[in-house]
Amino acid sequence: MHKASIAPLDGDAPMWVLDTNVVLDWLVFDDPAMQQPSTWLKSGRALWVATDAMREEALEVAARPVFAKHGGAADLCAKIAAAFRDHARMLHPANAAKLRCADPDDQLFVDLALGHAAERLLTRDRALLALAPAARTQGLSIARPRDVPWALQRQAYTFSGSHAFADARPAALGPDDHGDTQCNQRQR
Repeated sequence: MHKASIAPLDGDAPMWVLDTNVVLDWLVFDDPAMQQPSTWLKSGRALWVATDAMREEALEVAARPVFAKHGGAADLCAKIAAAFRDHARMLHPANAAKLRCADPDDQLFVDLALGHAAERLLTRDRALLALAPAARTQGLSIARPRDVPWALQRQAYTFSGSHAFADARPAALGPDDHGDTQCNQRQR
Protein backbone atom coordinates (compact mmCIF):
# COMPACT_ATOMS: atom_id res chain seq x y z
CA MET A 1 0.00 0.00 0.00
CA HIS A 2 1.16 3.50 -0.82
CA LYS A 3 2.06 5.40 2.34
CA ALA A 4 1.14 9.05 2.66
CA SER A 5 4.13 11.31 2.62
CA ILE A 6 3.88 14.52 4.53
CA ALA A 7 5.92 17.27 3.02
CA PRO A 8 5.69 20.91 3.93
CA LEU A 9 3.08 22.78 1.96
CA ASP A 10 5.24 25.50 0.53
CA GLY A 11 4.48 28.48 -1.61
CA ASP A 12 1.24 30.28 -2.15
CA ALA A 13 -0.36 27.74 -4.48
CA PRO A 14 -3.98 27.12 -3.46
CA MET A 15 -4.76 23.57 -2.37
CA TRP A 16 -7.47 21.71 -4.25
CA VAL A 17 -9.24 18.45 -3.44
CA LEU A 18 -10.56 16.47 -6.43
CA ASP A 19 -13.34 13.94 -5.94
CA THR A 20 -13.11 10.59 -7.72
CA ASN A 21 -15.42 11.55 -10.60
CA VAL A 22 -13.33 14.64 -11.32
CA VAL A 23 -10.12 12.58 -11.28
CA LEU A 24 -11.71 10.22 -13.82
CA ASP A 25 -13.03 13.13 -15.89
CA TRP A 26 -9.48 14.47 -16.04
CA LEU A 27 -7.49 11.29 -16.55
CA VAL A 28 -9.88 8.90 -18.31
CA PHE A 29 -12.48 10.96 -20.15
CA ASP A 30 -10.36 13.99 -21.13
CA ASP A 31 -13.25 16.22 -20.08
CA PRO A 32 -12.76 19.70 -21.61
CA ALA A 33 -13.82 21.22 -18.28
CA MET A 34 -10.63 19.79 -16.78
CA GLN A 35 -8.22 21.34 -19.32
CA GLN A 36 -7.65 24.58 -17.41
CA PRO A 37 -7.56 22.96 -13.95
CA SER A 38 -5.14 20.36 -15.36
CA THR A 39 -2.83 23.10 -16.58
CA TRP A 40 -2.85 24.72 -13.14
CA LEU A 41 -2.29 21.41 -11.34
CA LYS A 42 0.52 20.25 -13.63
CA SER A 43 2.29 23.63 -13.47
CA GLY A 44 2.09 23.92 -9.69
CA ARG A 45 -0.13 27.01 -9.76
CA ALA A 46 -2.59 24.89 -7.77
CA LEU A 47 -1.75 21.96 -5.50
CA TRP A 48 -3.84 18.76 -5.61
CA VAL A 49 -4.06 17.26 -2.13
CA ALA A 50 -5.32 13.73 -1.56
CA THR A 51 -5.19 10.77 0.79
CA ASP A 52 -4.38 7.11 0.27
CA ALA A 53 -8.10 6.31 0.57
CA MET A 54 -8.87 8.70 -2.29
CA ARG A 55 -6.17 7.11 -4.42
CA GLU A 56 -7.41 3.60 -3.66
CA GLU A 57 -11.01 4.58 -4.46
CA ALA A 58 -9.98 6.06 -7.82
CA LEU A 59 -8.01 2.91 -8.66
CA GLU A 60 -10.91 0.65 -7.64
CA VAL A 61 -13.39 2.62 -9.76
CA ALA A 62 -11.04 2.67 -12.78
CA ALA A 63 -10.73 -1.12 -12.60
CA ARG A 64 -14.49 -1.63 -13.02
CA PRO A 65 -15.55 -3.39 -16.23
CA VAL A 66 -17.69 -0.42 -17.28
CA PHE A 67 -14.49 1.49 -18.08
CA ALA A 68 -13.08 -1.21 -20.40
CA LYS A 69 -13.92 0.80 -23.52
CA HIS A 70 -11.59 3.55 -22.26
CA GLY A 71 -8.61 1.21 -22.03
CA GLY A 72 -7.56 -1.87 -20.17
CA ALA A 73 -7.99 -1.79 -16.41
CA ALA A 74 -4.25 -2.14 -15.89
CA ASP A 75 -3.52 0.79 -18.21
CA LEU A 76 -6.16 3.02 -16.61
CA CYS A 77 -4.98 2.15 -13.12
CA ALA A 78 -1.37 2.82 -14.10
CA LYS A 79 -2.36 6.22 -15.52
CA ILE A 80 -4.27 7.13 -12.36
CA ALA A 81 -1.51 5.86 -10.05
CA ALA A 82 1.04 7.90 -12.02
CA ALA A 83 -1.10 11.05 -11.73
CA PHE A 84 -1.38 10.63 -7.98
CA ARG A 85 2.39 10.01 -7.77
CA ASP A 86 3.35 12.91 -10.04
CA HIS A 87 0.76 15.55 -9.21
CA ALA A 88 -0.92 14.88 -5.86
CA ARG A 89 0.44 15.85 -2.46
CA MET A 90 -0.49 12.85 -0.34
CA LEU A 91 -1.63 13.81 3.14
CA HIS A 92 -2.88 11.92 6.15
CA PRO A 93 -6.66 11.94 6.48
CA ALA A 94 -7.99 14.93 8.39
CA ASN A 95 -10.18 14.76 11.46
CA ALA A 96 -13.91 14.64 10.85
CA ALA A 97 -15.26 18.06 9.90
CA LYS A 98 -18.36 19.50 11.51
CA LEU A 99 -19.75 20.01 8.02
CA ARG A 100 -21.40 16.69 7.16
CA CYS A 101 -22.11 15.37 3.67
CA ALA A 102 -25.40 13.56 3.03
CA ASP A 103 -23.39 10.82 1.29
CA PRO A 104 -21.05 9.26 3.86
CA ASP A 105 -18.80 7.96 1.04
CA ASP A 106 -18.00 11.57 0.08
CA GLN A 107 -17.22 12.78 3.61
CA LEU A 108 -13.50 12.09 3.20
CA PHE A 109 -13.29 14.86 0.55
CA VAL A 110 -14.94 17.40 2.86
CA ASP A 111 -12.81 16.35 5.83
CA LEU A 112 -9.58 16.71 3.86
CA ALA A 113 -10.54 20.02 2.29
CA LEU A 114 -11.59 21.64 5.56
CA GLY A 115 -8.97 19.90 7.71
CA HIS A 116 -6.11 21.14 5.55
CA ALA A 117 -7.61 24.52 4.61
CA ALA A 118 -7.96 23.72 0.91
CA GLU A 119 -9.42 26.55 -1.13
CA ARG A 120 -11.38 24.40 -3.58
CA LEU A 121 -13.08 21.04 -3.76
CA LEU A 122 -13.78 20.13 -7.39
CA THR A 123 -16.80 17.86 -7.85
CA ARG A 124 -19.93 17.20 -9.87
CA ASP A 125 -21.56 15.31 -7.01
CA ARG A 126 -24.87 16.81 -5.85
CA ALA A 127 -24.33 15.89 -2.20
CA LEU A 128 -21.01 17.73 -2.17
CA LEU A 129 -22.31 20.69 -4.20
CA ALA A 130 -25.17 21.05 -1.71
CA LEU A 131 -22.55 21.87 0.94
CA ALA A 132 -21.17 24.82 -1.06
CA PRO A 133 -22.95 27.63 0.85
CA ALA A 134 -21.96 26.25 4.27
CA ALA A 135 -18.42 25.46 3.11
CA ARG A 136 -18.02 28.99 1.76
CA THR A 137 -18.40 30.36 5.30
CA GLN A 138 -15.37 28.24 6.23
CA GLY A 139 -13.23 29.46 3.33
CA LEU A 140 -13.82 26.47 1.04
CA SER A 141 -15.29 26.76 -2.43
CA ILE A 142 -17.03 23.61 -3.65
CA ALA A 143 -17.64 23.80 -7.39
CA ARG A 144 -17.90 21.85 -10.60
CA PRO A 145 -14.85 21.89 -12.89
CA ARG A 146 -16.80 23.70 -15.60
CA ASP A 147 -17.22 26.60 -13.16
CA VAL A 148 -13.48 26.85 -12.53
CA PRO A 149 -12.36 28.92 -15.57
CA TRP A 150 -14.27 31.91 -14.22
CA ALA A 151 -12.80 31.34 -10.76
CA LEU A 152 -9.29 30.89 -12.13
CA GLN A 153 -9.55 34.18 -14.02
CA ARG A 154 -10.71 35.86 -10.81
CA GLN A 155 -7.90 34.19 -8.88
CA ALA A 156 -5.30 35.64 -11.23
CA TYR A 157 -6.33 39.07 -9.97
CA THR A 158 -6.67 38.19 -6.28
CA PHE A 159 -4.04 35.51 -5.75
CA SER A 160 -2.34 36.14 -2.46
CA GLY A 161 -2.24 32.79 -0.72
CA SER A 162 -5.49 33.63 1.06
CA HIS A 163 -8.90 32.15 0.40
CA ALA A 164 -9.41 33.86 -2.94
CA PHE A 165 -12.37 31.60 -3.79
CA ALA A 166 -14.34 32.19 -0.62
CA ASP A 167 -17.14 34.04 -2.37
CA ALA A 168 -17.23 32.07 -5.63
CA ARG A 169 -20.67 30.53 -6.12
CA PRO A 170 -21.26 27.45 -8.24
CA ALA A 171 -23.86 27.78 -10.97
CA ALA A 172 -27.19 26.03 -10.56
CA LEU A 173 -27.13 22.29 -11.15
CA GLY A 174 -27.89 21.22 -14.67
CA PRO A 175 -29.68 18.06 -15.79
CA ASP A 176 -26.41 16.14 -16.16
CA ASP A 177 -25.11 16.88 -12.66
CA HIS A 178 -26.30 13.94 -10.65
CA GLY A 179 -22.95 12.84 -9.30
CA ASP A 180 -22.36 9.83 -11.54
CA THR A 181 -19.32 9.31 -13.69
CA GLN A 182 -19.59 10.35 -17.31
CA CYS A 183 -19.51 6.71 -18.33
CA ASN A 184 -22.63 6.01 -16.28
CA GLN A 185 -24.27 9.13 -17.65
CA ARG A 186 -23.67 7.99 -21.21
CA GLN A 187 -25.30 4.62 -20.49
CA ARG A 188 -28.60 6.21 -19.40
